[in-house]
Amino acid sequence: MPTEWAELDEQELTALPPNSRRTLEAAPGLYVTLIKGPTGTWTLMNRQGISSRLLAGLRTAPRVPIDPDNAGVP
Repeated sequence: MPTEWAELDEQELTALPPNSRRTLEAAPGLYVTLIKGPTGTWTLMNRQGISSRLLAGLRTAPRVPIDPDNAGVP
């Protein structure tokens, strides 16, 4: 899984094949995923809502901050 964020120019984005996904930071701490359709347009990836009732009893791991630069490693 890549850990580096990159800025692509219009030509690079156009060259990506359909069904390509890109995540972008829409606001500080708010990330959205875009998907490229068959006509070359980008749309927000559809997220299906799941009720809490259906998730009850599932084991989950706590979220931890990602440290791509290994700044926390001595």
